[in-house]
Amino acid sequence: MVKKVLFVLLLLALPFSFAYAVPGQTPQEKAAQKTTVTNLIGTLNDAEAVDGCSCYLESRQNAKNSNAIRFIFSAELDEKEAYIKLDGKKIKLKLVSKVDYKGKPRVGKKSSRKYVAGGVIVVVEYVVTSVCDPQDESCEFTGHSGTLTVIKDSRIQKMTKLTGGCGC
Repeated sequence: MVKKVLFVLLLLALPFSFAYAVPGQTPQEKAAQKTTVTNLIGTLNDAEAVDGCSCYLESRQNAKNSNAIRFIFSAELDEKEAYIKLDGKKIKLKLVSKVDYKGKPRVGKKSSRKYVAGGVIVVVEYVVTSVCDPQDESCEFTGHSGTLTVIKDSRIQKMTKLTGGCGC
């Protein structure tokens, strides 16, 4: 009798056990348990962004207005450290993983970076949009479009249609 009761309780509890994060879950499975928001990510002003050679992403709207250079994401050129503004505070991120394309940059090639800081996870996905002409030795910039996904606590925000690049 006790075994039957335990078995029934196990069957009743089984569907609820899938609602919590378990080791080995994919980021997509974990993200499905988060609340999607639109006000988590802020913009970095010029003084808060990386100075000099760097990688950055900004909204396409800001990219069209040279007086409104306000970055969504800014990273050192080696990409080991990056900055983002969340809930109104500038956050310093550390690179924990990356996936690069093979060979030289070419339009359409994809890469990604994953950064963390405390309870924050930031995933940046890049697509190359422009490369230097091989004959132009002074060119030091690779253009990107990008998608940025931020997970903080139980909130998630994804920004698409970003533009930017890496260079000096």
